[in-house]
Amino acid sequence: MRAGFASVALMLVLAYPVWSIMLRPDLDLWRTDDGEPHLLRMLAMRLAFTESLALPRWASDMYRGYGYPVFNYYAPLTYIGATILGLLGLSAWDAFQVLGLGAIAAGATGAYALVRMASPRAMGYRDHIPAITAGLLYSFAPYPFITNLYIRGDLPEALGLGIAPWFLLAVDRCLVTTGHVRALRATLLASVLGAGLLLVHQLSGAMALGAAVAWAIGRTITGQIARDGLRRAITRLVIGGTVAAGLTAFSVVPTLTEGRSVQLGLVRVPPAEMVEKLAVPFGTVARPIAMHPGADPGLPGAVDWTWIYRYPWGLPPTFGPVKPAAPHAVIALVAVAGAAAVSLLGLIQRGYASAGPVASPALVLGGAWLLNTTWTQRVWEDFPPMQFLQFPSRLYGPFSLGVAVAVGMVLQHVAARSTKWRRAAWTAGTASVLALAIASLANPPIPFAADVSQAVDARALLRTEYNRDAWNGGAATGNSEFTPVGIEIAESIPGRPRGNQVFDRAYPPGSWVGSTALVYAGAARITSLRHDSYRHDIGVEVEADHATVAVHQLWFPGWRAYVDGVPAPIRTPPYDATEDSRLGFQLVDVPSGSHLVTVQFGSTLSRLTGNAITTVTAIGVAASLASFLWRNRQAATVTSRAGWAAATAVAAGVAALAGSQLAFETARSLPPQPLPGVFANAIVTDVAAAVRAGQARISSPTGSELGPDKFIDVRWALVGEFEVARPNIVEFPHGGRLRQWLFMHPTSRVTFESSVTDRDTFFTAGMALRPEAWHTDYGDGVRFAVDVATAGSQPIEVYAQRLNPRANIDERRWVEVRLPLAAYVGQSVEITLRTDPVDDVRNDWAGWGNPMVVVDHTLLRPENGPDVPANVGPRPRF
Repeated sequence: MRAGFASVALMLVLAYPVWSIMLRPDLDLWRTDDGEPHLLRMLAMRLAFTESLALPRWASDMYRGYGYPVFNYYAPLTYIGATILGLLGLSAWDAFQVLGLGAIAAGATGAYALVRMASPRAMGYRDHIPAITAGLLYSFAPYPFITNLYIRGDLPEALGLGIAPWFLLAVDRCLVTTGHVRALRATLLASVLGAGLLLVHQLSGAMALGAAVAWAIGRTITGQIARDGLRRAITRLVIGGTVAAGLTAFSVVPTLTEGRSVQLGLVRVPPAEMVEKLAVPFGTVARPIAMHPGADPGLPGAVDWTWIYRYPWGLPPTFGPVKPAAPHAVIALVAVAGAAAVSLLGLIQRGYASAGPVASPALVLGGAWLLNTTWTQRVWEDFPPMQFLQFPSRLYGPFSLGVAVAVGMVLQHVAARSTKWRRAAWTAGTASVLALAIASLANPPIPFAADVSQAVDARALLRTEYNRDAWNGGAATGNSEFTPVGIEIAESIPGRPRGNQVFDRAYPPGSWVGSTALVYAGAARITSLRHDSYRHDIGVEVEADHATVAVHQLWFPGWRAYVDGVPAPIRTPPYDATEDSRLGFQLVDVPSGSHLVTVQFGSTLSRLTGNAITTVTAIGVAASLASFLWRNRQAATVTSRAGWAAATAVAAGVAALAGSQLAFETARSLPPQPLPGVFANAIVTDVAAAVRAGQARISSPTGSELGPDKFIDVRWALVGEFEVARPNIVEFPHGGRLRQWLFMHPTSRVTFESSVTDRDTFFTAGMALRPEAWHTDYGDGVRFAVDVATAGSQPIEVYAQRLNPRANIDERRWVEVRLPLAAYVGQSVEITLRTDPVDDVRNDWAGWGNPMVVVDHTLLRPENGPDVPANVGPRPRF
């Protein structure tokens, strides 16, 4: 036992050149291919989990705060692990490092254990060098960890490849183990590890399943199945697979059944693009590159005959390795030849050589290698599920594991023959490890930079979404494969930023009350707002016959709307020809009068079914283990009883978590109950309502009275010119342009009191001059200003802005202002709104639209969106 621990420790120390990179402070994960998305998804999971304390199917802070259902589809276990580490005080960056190191350690020790445990003691089991060689070969292989962690930044795939050898070991134990207790243990481990693979990275789980099939074939053809027969071995695997499917049903069932609700087809790569990444095994002429004609196709052949791996490999956009470099290929070929020799001797002699399943890893590496050549072109073309792998070189993960384990097992058999052969095996193992380490680490394009920011925060998420001129919302959303189908945005309109910037141009962030709701159509005002990530209670007072309220979340199955507790339909905005887009946020129609609109994210039959299957499966596993423990309480050792009791407790814990998820989603799907008191009204002060109720001090040339003939009044203002494609009709209404207006002709003052109890408190409003003032013969604009005074102090001007839409066309709209009041937390303040003339008061028909003091905890984007009025400031960047 001590020798085993020492060997594992030595192996991990020798793997220092690989895992030490993860600890370098200048490693720039932001510049890896997928590092930024995974870091930001960790952040999104943490933000959502803190409000729900359950698996979030919906990340409300993603896609510019319109929400994104990434966790309903993408394997969530990596992000759950990062969230747990966050509860322990680690940042998202630290969690990435810890999990990355865990992936390397799991892969190395898994390959070590697979070589050690798949060979009986009689065959040199006491010699640890072959197993150490296997662990190091897997660690130093270019694709599993060096590429996935440091070049691609794909942490979930790296974790999947770390679990893969342990999964193969569990499958192997199911094939060869005899005895009820051992068989039960093997089946349980296979099911748990298989479930873990699928919940970490679905594609790695699919590849590991293929590797397990190849492994089982290798065991079968060499006659190395357990004495109780192939049928029982298969039965154990089927039971393990069934349990794994049940444990992952909460994630897998929605993924398989709700794919039509999102644009999942975007993740699928066209066959022609898959095929061009395949290597030509033999020949003299390089194959043509159809999809990427500027790429170097390289020389024909299944091997890149260079000593050092050439990065980046292959073709854009993935740059996967089309073929292995010479050292890896030679090691693989020697391993296959050695495995064939050992297996052949075993079949002939039925002696020592038959003791290890060397044919199994040879089949794994051979199958993965073959699928990266044109000999298997028809498989990629005619079998659509293969195209979801995105690039064939993903199979170099199983290939690398097959090479490592095959070498380890062959060396294990060679070392068992004699001391001289053992020394030869040690020499060969050392040479292979050194050769592969040099080939992989001599020139990898790992991004390093000085002063790398490790802050994974709201600003980082906003940076990727706001600064990126692409329709898919930002790096955190990947290729937009999880974008709801209600979103259609043209990819290119000359001179117009695309993508999520279309949302902010048409509906600037500052126009949404508390970044949550706005009046989309009709004369109505929002009077109250209480919400969390999954529910929005919006008080609405409608003065017209009816109105439409917009909610700042995309529609996706599970969202439900209620008006005064009665179910109401949800619709989305129609096609907008001026932007060539269809935006998919939620609209709810409201009748005349005062009403409470509730929009709540619940579940679907598919998700509830998946949750129920997982719950029942976990309960069944826990009950079976408890029963087994009870029946064997006398015969089992103390250590064994403790192990089975721990497994029972874990299964019971999983059942409790699954049951809690089922209860949470079920409760969210029922008609809404009153929100707990902790959700205070986000609208602290409605200034227009306060003025109308006589709760504000008014000063103007016409005194303190309100009225249509006075300098100050509360009325409705429609600001914005209508294009032909956007007529003011119900089918395409004005969307936030008709607002309750605090009309203040210069020189006017309105002073009101407001308490500031939260750091995220803001004064928000839209400043505008009436459209009639845009086309007059004279007008020099209006100066809008905000003064703030605390108890006994003199007012201080904290904001001022001159607007002149007559001269500046880009000011012919609501110009949003969002003034932070964090400096006054814990105080009651007096806020004064002022409108002052510039030089002349003629045509100064000015006012504030929807002036409010609100609490806004969302990730705030620039209030005016990507098109900022020229005299207000430049286009913001994060």
